[in-house]
Amino acid sequence: MDTLKVYIENFFKLLNIDSDNDKIHFYKEYMSSAVMEFLDNEIKDEAYDVYSFFLDIYRVNISGDQSFIDLLDVLRKYEENASTLNDKQRDHYVHSVNVFLLGLAIYAQNKAYRESFASYLSDTNKSIRYFDTVHEEFFFRWGIASLFHDTGYPVEIINNQLNRFIAFISGKDEHAKAAAKPFLSYFDFNKINSIENFDQSKFIMPQYIEKAIEGESVSTKRLTDYIALDLSYTFGLPISRVRDTLNNFLATMQKYQFVDHGFYSALIVTKWFGELMQKKPKPNCLLFSHILDSAAAIFLHNAYVNVFMKEPFSFSPMLPEQHPIGFLLILCDETQEWNREAYGTLTRSMVNIDDSNITINDLEFKLHYITKQGVVNDKFTNQKVDFVNNLLNMESLFEKGLSVTATTLTEQYIYSLASTRDNLTPRLLIEHIELIASKIHERYNRKQLEDHPEKPLEYPDWESLPDTLKYSNVRQAKDIVGKLKEVNCYIAEYSDANQVLEFTQDEIEYLAKIEHDSWINERLNNGWVYGDSKNVELKTSPYIKPYEKLPEKIKDLDREPIKNIVPLLDEVNIKVYRGTCPDKGPNPKKSSY
Repeated sequence: MDTLKVYIENFFKLLNIDSDNDKIHFYKEYMSSAVMEFLDNEIKDEAYDVYSFFLDIYRVNISGDQSFIDLLDVLRKYEENASTLNDKQRDHYVHSVNVFLLGLAIYAQNKAYRESFASYLSDTNKSIRYFDTVHEEFFFRWGIASLFHDTGYPVEIINNQLNRFIAFISGKDEHAKAAAKPFLSYFDFNKINSIENFDQSKFIMPQYIEKAIEGESVSTKRLTDYIALDLSYTFGLPISRVRDTLNNFLATMQKYQFVDHGFYSALIVTKWFGELMQKKPKPNCLLFSHILDSAAAIFLHNAYVNVFMKEPFSFSPMLPEQHPIGFLLILCDETQEWNREAYGTLTRSMVNIDDSNITINDLEFKLHYITKQGVVNDKFTNQKVDFVNNLLNMESLFEKGLSVTATTLTEQYIYSLASTRDNLTPRLLIEHIELIASKIHERYNRKQLEDHPEKPLEYPDWESLPDTLKYSNVRQAKDIVGKLKEVNCYIAEYSDANQVLEFTQDEIEYLAKIEHDSWINERLNNGWVYGDSKNVELKTSPYIKPYEKLPEKIKDLDREPIKNIVPLLDEVNIKVYRGTCPDKGPNPKKSSY
């Protein structure tokens, strides 16, 4: 996460906070410190500090018993304690802070996004601004959208629990499960979908909202109407079509038996901020110029693919200039996969993504998910890229688009070697093991070209190798020291002992048998069996048998890597010496094993 820290530092270099101008407050300093402490550990207590400082900066507190921090606390506690009847459920409390920080990093590192946001603000109908700088406009709107985008998730949890419980008590009666499938209903949903004692004069409204109200296109009491206004204006849609979609969305969820927590989150943000603004003594533009934009983004983060890319809207992948905050929320929410605690019964059994390496610039957005136990398969990462590209026009921001990879079996094997090193695996070898493995592959390719000059190489370089073959080469590199020990040799960068320039014929034959036995074990561990012919799909090979029974041509395949040990190590400035390693101390310049 070191690069993410650098990106966040770059963002705070751009940011000026209006409230700091009085030279009394130091909100920017407090906020950046809280963020850096969170990135060091990514735990809930430090996530709380990020939420708290953000809300303090903008004095987002409701007098009385409830506050926004209480709202977030409810989300955290509900997730932790409500997993018994949920199959798929993961943390959203720490996740939301990570989404927030990922968005700050993209803003800092990608010029095209900053320009898209600035252009969006320049629209004369939506250009009421609250802050002195574009950067703080972004910081506030993005903070509200990202930090609160999952606050409605408890509603989805309740629905999932109820469905799971009804399915449980229905037993094997599939008809009962289908017929009795429950849904959430309300005596008066308008109480949720409105601001108490709404006073229109308390808010400064942009032109497009004033025009819609004058034309009686919206109800001044329904929050969904205001969110619909933001979306209809942003995407150039008739207000009636978007308004009806949102006002009927509760019925749509009931009809198709699903719950979109983004819908509830958008309403929560609009309602709570609206009631907060009501308490201000002077008219304020925060609700309509900022909060609606954030609330609309929150609704979009699920609804863009489930609603707006379907009939009757049939949208194409979103461009960042259409709705910059919505675009960024979809991107960051979909790609933020690391350090998400699993609560559901199924998600607890899945491979956990522990960390990530992130590269963000004007050309590319690269994510490498890191797992310490288990491996995320290529299908997951490929589907992630395809899904995001289906929703968002990524090339409009990043010329090379989005790239997502994950820890491979080879990387995990190398990590395991480094973290659990013992006297059998010298540090000198571990430090060079991937380089040695790549050299093994280069030598294999040279041999193939010598034997079959007319045939193109299947894997011309190390990067093109499938992970299973990379793993095989790393395993072969790791086994070098063990083979050397079998013939009373060791490796070092320098030693006073007798250097080995080549092995005797007896040593080659002895070590070739060891190499073949190791190859057989690797194949068997990966599901291969003996067969009359080689079949990669069926994982059969006629060479899974004792070395002595192999034809000479196949034995040569085991002899070749033994003959290559000395010249191979020489390529990475490691020498082979005969005898017992005289120094197993901390001075690798003299010897390593």
